[in-house]
Amino acid sequence: MKKSRIIATPWRPFADSTLTAVLVITTVASMALTAQGAIVQLNNTYNLVTDFSVSSSDLVNYGQSTLDSYSHTGSQDSDETPDRGFITGTADNTFAAMTWFRDDAPRNQLPATITLNLDISLNTLGYAITDITSYAGFSVGPPAQGQQIMTVEYSLVGNAGWTTLGTYSNEDPGSTQFGSINLSDDTATYMLYGVDALRFTYDELSGTDRMVLQEIDVFGVAVPEPSSSALLGLSGLALLLRRKRS
Repeated sequence: MKKSRIIATPWRPFADSTLTAVLVITTVASMALTAQGAIVQLNNTYNLVTDFSVSSSDLVNYGQSTLDSYSHTGSQDSDETPDRGFITGTADNTFAAMTWFRDDAPRNQLPATITLNLDISLNTLGYAITDITSYAGFSVGPPAQGQQIMTVEYSLVGNAGWTTLGTYSNEDPGSTQFGSINLSDDTATYMLYGVDALRFTYDELSGTDRMVLQEIDVFGVAVPEPSSSALLGLSGLALLLRRKRS
C-alpha cells in the first residue's frame, strides 16, 4: 500500500522551489491509496442457485472491456479453454456456468488460484474497487461444495508485486447449498484504488475435497485522469512561486 506522508516543518514563504515538487508528488501518490476504512465481510447461505443473482456487467465479467485477461490453475471441468465459468455472469448447475475444483488424487486442484488482469490501456491509472463477491455451491453431490476459504491479493498500477488484502471464509453452507462472501469498505467508498489486477486463492476445506465456484463479481470504476484544469492550476502555482522568488 502506497501512502503520501506530510511532514510538518516551519513555514518559510517561498523559501525554496521544492514546494512545487512536493505538491506534484503528493498528488500522484494519492492515486495509489487503499481505502482508510476497515474491510466489511458479509456471508450468505442459499438453498437454491436461483436464490441469488450474479452480475453480467461488473469489471471482470468475460467480454467486458475492463477485463484484459484471466488465468487459473487446473480445474475439473474443461468446457472452455481455459475455463471461465467464474466470470460468465451466470450461476447455474452446468459446467459452462461454474468452475469445479477437486483435490482428490490424482487431480490435486486445491489450492486453486485465479488471476484477473484489468485493462489499463485506456484507464491508465487503474480502478477504484468498491465491492467484491465470490459465489460457490452445487445442488448435488458431496457436501460443502459451497464453502469457501478465499485469500484476495491485489496489484497496483506501476507495481509488479502483490499485496494481500486478507483471507476470508464462509463455512456455513451445508450439502447442496450455496454460499457467498461479500467484501466492501465500512466507509461506503472504495476498498482499493489504482488496481490493475486481482488474485484469488481458494484453499481446501476440512471435510470435503472439492469446491464449485459459481462466480466472482468485482465492482468499481476507472480512476479518472487528472483534469486539465487541475494540471493548469499546478502549472500556474509553479509560475507564481518562481515570480515570488525573483
